[in-house]
Amino acid sequence: HCNQIVNLLETFGYKEIIANSAAKSYEKAKNTQLYLDKDFTKSVNARHSIDESISFIQEARISWESGITDELMAITTEAKRPFILVRSAGIVNPFLDVDTVDHIPISAIGSVAPPNASTNEEGSEDAARFLYDCDDLYETVITIQNNNANDNYLSRNLGLIKLSLHTPSLDQLCKKYIELSPVYSQIGIDESYNSPSSNKFLSLRHEEAEILVSTGSIGEARHFLRRGVVSSMRAKVWRLALGLTPEALPVELNIFDSLKDSCDRLDIITDELYLFDVQNVIDLPAFFVFEEELREVALCFSRDEWILNNSAYLIHQPILHKNINSSNEAKELLDPNISLPPSGVQPFAGLALYNAPLCYLYKTRHSLYHVCRNAFALIWCKLNVFSSDEFTLLPVCKTFESLLMNVCPKLFIHLGRIQLPPLQVAFQWIYQGFVNVLEIDQVLLLWDRIIGYGMDTYLLAVLSAAIFVSRSESLLQCSNANDATIILQENSRLRTIPLLQLFLYSEKIDDDVITSRKI
Repeated sequence: HCNQIVNLLETFGYKEIIANSAAKSYEKAKNTQLYLDKDFTKSVNARHSIDESISFIQEARISWESGITDELMAITTEAKRPFILVRSAGIVNPFLDVDTVDHIPISAIGSVAPPNASTNEEGSEDAARFLYDCDDLYETVITIQNNNANDNYLSRNLGLIKLSLHTPSLDQLCKKYIELSPVYSQIGIDESYNSPSSNKFLSLRHEEAEILVSTGSIGEARHFLRRGVVSSMRAKVWRLALGLTPEALPVELNIFDSLKDSCDRLDIITDELYLFDVQNVIDLPAFFVFEEELREVALCFSRDEWILNNSAYLIHQPILHKNINSSNEAKELLDPNISLPPSGVQPFAGLALYNAPLCYLYKTRHSLYHVCRNAFALIWCKLNVFSSDEFTLLPVCKTFESLLMNVCPKLFIHLGRIQLPPLQVAFQWIYQGFVNVLEIDQVLLLWDRIIGYGMDTYLLAVLSAAIFVSRSESLLQCSNANDATIILQENSRLRTIPLLQLFLYSEKIDDDVITSRKI
């Protein structure tokens, strides 16, 4: 009877609908405060700062969020304008028209760095651009510690993360990422062989991807991505794996147009700060052609309440309309309890970097936008929050240090002696998801696996450790931090999947394994 029911569901197309709905419900449940037993004091994840179970991490998170809010309020005061204004009918948002704005003005906007931020001694223009950037986050991360910790523990801990957090071991990661094993053929390696077996593998992967986007579920799409996807099918498979339909729906266009209308109707002081970040990204050679797309995505993102309601973590303290200075028209038009910006995400340096590689995959802007917002809600918000939860920034950084220390302790100690702690370099790689570190194709191959393993950001730690180990011989010859930094900055020729395999399964790679891969 069970088989008959399954067959009927498949016949009428309900199997995939039920599977996708179940996957979405599961993820939503993970993002809510669920206490499984009265003896448990920790929720499934600390979406809000009040949910964080480790007190000193909670204090750091609350302090960070409050500092960002205070700076934003200070900007509003210095600019001598309301936080939000309503534009007159027929007046559009000038930031959506790149022909009218070559450079975003920064006059009347003072220093916007949070309390722990480092500022440029000369007071340069860049110091005034962002509420916070990667360096500010790094400086805060390495200062978080348990004041009650034993001095012996702190002195024995050679890493910068002075926290006792659970981190997966190398053996555990090898078992978890078994599909990355060299016994399996991989997109990211096999296509370079140009052999009959590799051609057969690529053809098979393409056929499987086409079937997947026609009849597959979210779970099946994610499992498929663990061995990579051919570039021609990546856009559709990613959409499915991120909880969307393989093809964009008309409702996505309606939502996108509605958000653009909101950008035209409302003038929020954060708009310019969002665009500062975009300007910084389009200065990079790989992304300058996507200026219009990134502007629209950034501003529509700021207006989207879906992000506030669906992100795995609230990375900033929501600022309610009733608590800020707004124009009389805005007070009449908007709900006093709405968050501003509606997304609940305050602008920071690096947000546009998460969106930039996706511009290579999605040609229609409404499809691009929905993939960007889902990716942020499921992945990138985890790297912008202080939490003890797995896959968030602190445990990922701790995992990197733990892996490198265990696999190559001599290198770890040597870099510390020459005043270049490994995390000082790797933090930016991890935080940016390797965007602007690796070539675009290698970033996409890495993101295949991150999405494939259920938004698993520990892969960022593994790849970071792999890069250090692959260059250990040269790094051990360096006598100062500058020389070592130069070696670690040259990443243009790195290949993601071989590095991951060599780090995780180096003992299992030999000619016999390579020639007998499982297709």
